[in-house]
Amino acid sequence: MKISRKCFSFCLTLFFSAIFVSNGLSQNLSISPDDTLYFGKIPEGKVAIRYISIYNLSSTALIVSDLRIEGPNAADFSIINDPGAVTLGLLQKQLLEIQFQPGSEGSFSAQFVVVSNASTSPDDVSLLGMGTDIDGGFISFERIFGRTDSDGASSVRVTDDGGFILAGSTLLLGEEFGDATLIKLDQYGQLIWSQVYGIEDYSESFSEAIPTNDGGYIAAGSKANSDDNEPPDVWIVKTDASGTVIWDKTFGGNQNDGAADVITTSDGGYLIVGSYEHDTAQRQDVDAYLIKLNASGNLIWEKRWGGELGEGAGCVRQTSDGGYVIAGSTTSYGAGEHDGYLLKLNSNGNDVWYKTYGGTDWDKLGKVVLTDDGGYLIAGWTASFGAQARDVYLVKTDAAGNEQWHKLYGEVHKDGASDVIQTSDGGYLVVGSLENTFFSNYWRADGYIIKTDASGNELWSRTYGDYNDEGFSCVREVGDGGYIVSGGANSYGNGSEVYLLKIDRQGGFSSVYSNVEVTLQDFQLENNYPNPFNNQTMIKYHLPKNSFVQLNVYNIQGQLAGTIVNKYQRSGSYIVTFIAKDLPSGLYFYQLKIDNISDTKRMLLLK
Repeated sequence: MKISRKCFSFCLTLFFSAIFVSNGLSQNLSISPDDTLYFGKIPEGKVAIRYISIYNLSSTALIVSDLRIEGPNAADFSIINDPGAVTLGLLQKQLLEIQFQPGSEGSFSAQFVVVSNASTSPDDVSLLGMGTDIDGGFISFERIFGRTDSDGASSVRVTDDGGFILAGSTLLLGEEFGDATLIKLDQYGQLIWSQVYGIEDYSESFSEAIPTNDGGYIAAGSKANSDDNEPPDVWIVKTDASGTVIWDKTFGGNQNDGAADVITTSDGGYLIVGSYEHDTAQRQDVDAYLIKLNASGNLIWEKRWGGELGEGAGCVRQTSDGGYVIAGSTTSYGAGEHDGYLLKLNSNGNDVWYKTYGGTDWDKLGKVVLTDDGGYLIAGWTASFGAQARDVYLVKTDAAGNEQWHKLYGEVHKDGASDVIQTSDGGYLVVGSLENTFFSNYWRADGYIIKTDASGNELWSRTYGDYNDEGFSCVREVGDGGYIVSGGANSYGNGSEVYLLKIDRQGGFSSVYSNVEVTLQDFQLENNYPNPFNNQTMIKYHLPKNSFVQLNVYNIQGQLAGTIVNKYQRSGSYIVTFIAKDLPSGLYFYQLKIDNISDTKRMLLLK
């Protein structure tokens, strides 16, 4: 028997009412986030919007009499459409938009305060943001998008107007299944529009969206009737410049199918790759799935490629001969349990050659770029070749797919690459995730970026994130010399959210044109360990030259909480211990400064 959502909601309300009444609980307010709402690094004078939710968890009405922002930088934060006094019934929620607009560079903090008839009143949430300088001719930012449920970005592309288009998924308030989403941003990362695509009882998501020649977009992903447990199909959506649907198509069989990538082709059409699941005599099998459409979305041909076991396609690129090359993973071919492959096709989608890559353990490849020398570079992860757990894996081949070299990057836990590009200097930029923080009995991942030269030698690497899981899914080079990177974050206040960075050539948030004697390529500040920590933690950093060094710790209000180093030091690597002493639990920042550059990271003290 199927229970309707309205019936379920009514029964749930009665259930909680019975609990609260029987326990005699007084007014109980819940705020999400319950500690800190982080806005990111926002260009000065520009706007970021984040959300705070207020729940009534008591058995009687919750009366909110006042909402306000106070503290040292209260003028830089504001409540959009302040509702004033609000009365909330049982399990009712009030969603509030909070705006941050930094007037200059630097750190900004304030407190969001809720006054109500709850026993805990007044309740508060710390507001934290940073401003970045745009006077130097370069735009950099760190932005987080999401409401109070689950949001994520699978891809980011640069648009003709200098802005960006994000593709991913969202779970709207009160909904049971996720929807696909497109988000259009300007060059500063400010929201221009967002569109949600989906219908009730269906689960939809986009894995990729690209601009089209008519000024619109084409997005590829999957669509399933989740309420009836129907498997997903490949879903292709064509929109105009405002994200309004022009046409949409579904493809696939009776099992689990989905699209991983879409490109525009030289004939004005589209090629989509993904996976196609089908039954064999012994099991369900998966093939790489190729779909060729014309400009109107009509099917020209479709192909499947695979062996006796399973294959999946993660990426497709058109080659100079009018054919295509596809990167993915295979269990039918190769040297080990799971290997990467390259598949070369002609313009009609017929096989020309394929090659596999990997060792005797698990290996997975998913992204490929065409290199300047006519070959290919493929990115993913490997558990072979001496990897301690799982390392970032790059494979360079010639034009025929023959391996020229491979490289591994990472630390001792599970690390991997999600995307790679060849940069304008002939090298490569790789993005993915690196597990390096131990929190709540698990190793947590940060977003991970690696810059290499043309031979795959690491020039620099950086991680981005906090105490929970972060990771990057896509990277593109921007015309000003920087990079735009998309992914997901779980540390910044509202669960799973879209994470977007615009960084310079060294992975930082300063001008790529600044002519400093020391660069972040040589100047390294690493994540503290352990993090979170109780009482003491270790911080490692590297100095490229003899310098006067300052290593300071600041609290969430930007006040100095301690000085670890304040002296002249010779070039080299250092490890220092920070002892928290009488500091209260909370979020802190440690900043390393030499000459006219600095780097700042966050750490969490839990006592």
